Amino acid sequence: MQALTGIRIDRVIGIDFTGFKAMVDALGGIQVDICRPIVDAELSTIARSSGMQTVIGQQALDLVRARNVVGDTQSDLARIRRQQVVLSAILRQVTAAGTLLNPTKLDAFLQAFTKNTFTDNVTLQSLVDLAGSLGNLDPSHVTFYTLPTVPSETVDGALEVDEGKAPQVFDALINDLPLPGQTSTPAKTTPRSTATKPTTTRSTAPTTTRRSTTAGTPTTGSSLRATDLSSVNAGQRTCA
Repeated sequence: MQALTGIRIDRVIGIDFTGFKAMVDALGGIQVDICRPIVDAELSTIARSSGMQTVIGQQALDLVRARNVVGDTQSDLARIRRQQVVLSAILRQVTAAGTLLNPTKLDAFLQAFTKNTFTDNVTLQSLVDLAGSLGNLDPSHVTFYTLPTVPSETVDGALEVDEGKAPQVFDALINDLPLPGQTSTPAKTTPRSTATKPTTTRSTAPTTTRRSTTAGTPTTGSSLRATDLSSVNAGQRTCA
C-alpha cells in the first residue's frame, strides 16, 4: 500500500474472517439495509428478502465474502461496496450509546477484537487511545471511497488502478484536502509530499478510508469527478 499510494503506513491492525464474525456476534448483530435478495453462486442464499434486518454470525460473514452474487455485473466492486456498508453499520453500532455505555456488550466486543487481531508497531496504550476516540467519533465524518480502476489489459476480468485519476486521490489524502463531492474543510497544513504515480496493479479495487470535518470546497484536480469515486458515508443508511 505504501508503494501504491506514496503514503507512509507505520502502524497496522489486521483482523481475519473469524475475528470479524466474533465482533459482529459480540454486538448482538448489526442492522443492515439489504437492497434486494442476495443469492451467491458459491455461498447459496445469504438474504432471502430486502429491507432493514439484523445480520449476525455466519450470515454477516457471508455478506462480506460473497463475490458471485446473482445480478452483480462487477463482482469485486459490488463486494467492496457491501463490505463498506457492513463496516459502516458496525461503526454506527459501536459508537452508539447503547454499546459504549453497556459494560457487558462493550467488553465482549473488545475481547473479540483483541483475541482476533494482529498488529505491527501498535502498543496497548495506542489501542486504548483508539478505543477512546471512537466515543467522540461521528460516523457521518467517516466516508469509504473506492479507488478509480480500469479493466485490465492483460488479465481477463481483472481490474487495474486508473493511473490518470488515482494519484489525485492520494495527493488529497497526503495533503489533507477534500475529495470531489466531499463536504469537508481540510486542516490548514503545509503539504508534506506529493504522491508518486502508482506502479502496482491489483485484481480488485483498493478501498481508502478517511475522516472529514465540516464544510468546504473540493480543491483536487478537475479531471477527477465525484462520480469517479464510489463512496459510502458511515453516517447514512445505505443498502448493501
